[in-house]
Amino acid sequence: MFNVVRKIVLRILDNSIVFELQQKYLGGTTKVYRAFINERIKFEADTRLLDVGCGIGNFCDDFKCSYSGVDINPGYIESARQASPTGDFHVMSGTGMDFADGEFDQVVTIATLHHIDDAGVVDTIREARRVCRDDGVVHIIEPIYPLKPHKLFNYLVFALDRGNHQRTFGQLQTLLAGMFPIENTGTKEAVPHDVCYFSIPASEGFQENGPAGP
Repeated sequence: MFNVVRKIVLRILDNSIVFELQQKYLGGTTKVYRAFINERIKFEADTRLLDVGCGIGNFCDDFKCSYSGVDINPGYIESARQASPTGDFHVMSGTGMDFADGEFDQVVTIATLHHIDDAGVVDTIREARRVCRDDGVVHIIEPIYPLKPHKLFNYLVFALDRGNHQRTFGQLQTLLAGMFPIENTGTKEAVPHDVCYFSIPASEGFQENGPAGP
């Protein structure tokens, strides 16, 4: 029965208007996303910033810079273009982006990786590093399973999320650290999702770590 309910919820959320209403309802989590943006991501008016998995462009106005966003959902991109005409939005997969090497100063991905399996996460971050200039940073802001086990409401809401690859902070950290150098991390508690942050340097001087050992 739970799986049937989840399938119905996911089908409904595929509509960009319903998705926008859901994002507004999840206000506590969105506030934490914005807190990490304000605390961790530095940019100027001429900063070229790419948002991978931008959805309907909720965070375009948070970045007072040259903002570009990509998402694989055409409906979301159309909504983003209408809501945020200052942004440059493209229907594009994060694992194969049609941008030049080093085209952006900073790359962010917000609430995207729990929609992607482990191999896809590695491919997405590898591609994000490619399109980010050598002294730039890839910033990851992601909802996670509750940091404290008693937060049952958070577990339930996350289980109904559109993503099929929800992770704990430790699981995501292990996945990323197995392939990439992590500079900084952070976590914050919120309702209905706790949230984590990672920064990964884009510099070619930082080599991928390679697959984790057995």
